[in-house]
Amino acid sequence: MKKLFQIKVSKIYAIIAIAVSLLCLVGYFSYAMFTVSKTKENALSIVTGGLNYTITGTGVTSNRITTTAGSTKSVTLTVISQNDIDSKYQLYYQNNSNVEVYYLESNEDPFGTIEANGSIQITILIKNKASSSQTITLGVQGGYPSNELTLESGRTAVDDIGTFSITKRSVTGGTVTVSSSAQVGSTVTFTTSASSGFSYYGATIRDSSGSTLMTLNSSTKSFTMPSENVVVSPKWKYADKNIFQLDVQDDGAWTQARQEGVSSYASWQPSRHYVHCGGSSGLSRVTTYSNKTYDLTHYATYRVAAYESGTTSNITFIVGVSKTNTEFLRDVSTKTQKIAPGNDIWATIDYDITNLTGSYYLGFEIFSSVSYAAPFGSANLIGRVYE
Repeated sequence: MKKLFQIKVSKIYAIIAIAVSLLCLVGYFSYAMFTVSKTKENALSIVTGGLNYTITGTGVTSNRITTTAGSTKSVTLTVISQNDIDSKYQLYYQNNSNVEVYYLESNEDPFGTIEANGSIQITILIKNKASSSQTITLGVQGGYPSNELTLESGRTAVDDIGTFSITKRSVTGGTVTVSSSAQVGSTVTFTTSASSGFSYYGATIRDSSGSTLMTLNSSTKSFTMPSENVVVSPKWKYADKNIFQLDVQDDGAWTQARQEGVSSYASWQPSRHYVHCGGSSGLSRVTTYSNKTYDLTHYATYRVAAYESGTTSNITFIVGVSKTNTEFLRDVSTKTQKIAPGNDIWATIDYDITNLTGSYYLGFEIFSSVSYAAPFGSANLIGRVYE
């Protein structure tokens, strides 16, 4: 009985030993398989770790772009993934302290994720700060979506949006309100507030050196932001003033229609829209002037328009201004225009008064060697434009 029990115990130990041995073998082979699998995985990573991209674009040769001295160049790039998997990417250029490279939001970002065998468009802005041409070398550094992407040494990431400053010039006639900066290609809109007597007359957009980049008319208060710092210089115009027009006497302040060297005085003929000058001999002269003064501080031009008809000789047409109220304003410099013989001729004289400030009398004179009929059309003060 005792011997039988010993045999049974021995069998149990044998079974346990066999089980343990089997477990050891299973564990060994499982570990070995895990190790081989892991090794293969790492090997796959090494094989597929080189991610490739192609960069194309106007002016791009072998990933290089050349810019001229002091210029700013906009280039739209197409980045093509030559990989069968999705990947991270970062556009960069080889370090060059003479240039600054920005990107515009008009297309896609220069960093992110690109689909397998996909392509994207990136618009970059290259600003050459040097006095010589510069060539930059572009590249794309790739990585797996789950990995952190860090640029290698010697590479500068393109990751700043192209934004430049906006300043405004203070000009007599009003004020402008505009943002202090804007992204290249965006629409910049500003508001204006005109001083009394003035109106907005447009604006000039200049670069930081004062060169004109664009000119806006009086109905435009916006512009497209260029790729550099700009100065908004508004224009303000003082309102024109109609000081005399036949049958519509704005001030009722004109007088003295006189004729020299002939038998009768000239007289206004409102219904016929002219000043009639009669006589049979000598010099025919008509003068007229204001019996009040006008402040010319904000005016640029004294403009007189006259119409004559029925003449047989040249007519001399003169305009002038004066500090004293004389029959004609001969005490100051005048401007003269000859009108050739013939019917239905208009003559206009623009008298420059930009150098005059304060109050002046205004006048005009028409004369010839024979009798003639000459209407006085209108007289106006043309407001100055400040910019």
